[in-house]
Amino acid sequence: MPITAILDLKLRADALDRANDVMRETLTATRAFPGCLSVTVLVDQGDPTHVAVYEQWESPEADAAYRKWRATADGAILLEGASAWLDCGIEREIRVGDHDLILLGVHALDADPEVPPLVFHGSRYRRLSA
Repeated sequence: MPITAILDLKLRADALDRANDVMRETLTATRAFPGCLSVTVLVDQGDPTHVAVYEQWESPEADAAYRKWRATADGAILLEGASAWLDCGIEREIRVGDHDLILLGVHALDADPEVPPLVFHGSRYRRLSA
């Protein structure tokens, strides 16, 4: 039975050209992956930083195989073109009232000093400055 995967993305306005290049490269490989029926990218005409990606897969198994192919040995999916990559795993789960607090341990990390960090604070994206 075919399934659909939906990714709702908010891109940085000052990095749209780079983001489009990364998405084109990434989605070319996605479209070529066995079991991928289609990939459609929709850009919000009122806000070009808002992008939705719709993937259709032959089956849940085909989608799972693709996710596994994209993942590290520990199951993390890394975003190309990011300023940093953290490969984390759950170290401890703590029940706090009606919430669960999940403590993560960092297994591996890397950073690209050429890509400025992106911070989401106060309901908007911001840049860090020195």
